[in-house]
Amino acid sequence: MDGIKIRRCALPITHDVPDATHAVLGLHGFGGYPGELALSVRLLAEKGISAYVPRLPGHGTDQEDFDQSTGEQWYATAKEAYLELKEHYETVSVIGHSMGGVLALLLAEEFTIERMVLMAPALRLRSKIFPFVGIIRLFKHRIRIHWEADSTVTFFDERDPGDDEFLGNEYWGYLNVKQINQLRKLCNRARRALDNVTGDLLVLTGGKDPSVPPSVGELIRRKSSARTVLIHLEDASHLIPYDPHTYSREYAMSSMLEFLTD
Repeated sequence: MDGIKIRRCALPITHDVPDATHAVLGLHGFGGYPGELALSVRLLAEKGISAYVPRLPGHGTDQEDFDQSTGEQWYATAKEAYLELKEHYETVSVIGHSMGGVLALLLAEEFTIERMVLMAPALRLRSKIFPFVGIIRLFKHRIRIHWEADSTVTFFDERDPGDDEFLGNEYWGYLNVKQINQLRKLCNRARRALDNVTGDLLVLTGGKDPSVPPSVGELIRRKSSARTVLIHLEDASHLIPYDPHTYSREYAMSSMLEFLTD
């Protein structure tokens, strides 16, 4: 980690609620950062639930650091955080956004997790290149794409000026084929893991999500043994935990709170 700066919005988030017996592990998305779930875990803390959102390796720093991380490391970090919470709390639930939902399902295959909330879980991606990244990566490391900041998005995390622009130029302005291939491998594992997933699941999808199709909800309900509640938010984008569409975001948050505190 020498010389690597972690952007402020990417620092791990911890909410230790005194006397809490229930904790939530939050898992952020591919190329994302813990701040994606800042609002979610703050609302949970207000309900008396402790929360922790780790920074997955290679995220919230720079391209070079990202390139050196692997899917195995991302899952290992999620697993370590889950086991740490289990040592201190009677109940540990999991919320995951995008790739975080994939990692949550892998945890649920290995451990008995009573309740999980998956927001736009990236079991399938709309990208036409996604099935072929294993081959494309042999010829192309990354592909430059257009990215610009969205002024309609309200962030609920702590960030320094320039975090969004910096991370956009390092992560969101590229199709990092090498790392997308790591995500593809995790997705394949998670789809196979569905057969062994039990407990209660809340799956939230967005009708304006350019990345994850709403069909992931039916896939999870059909293949897993979990008691699954599906909520489709027609006006929501991929950014469900901090969606610019206020009603969609607030409905998602209230549904999450009701599901985890009922």
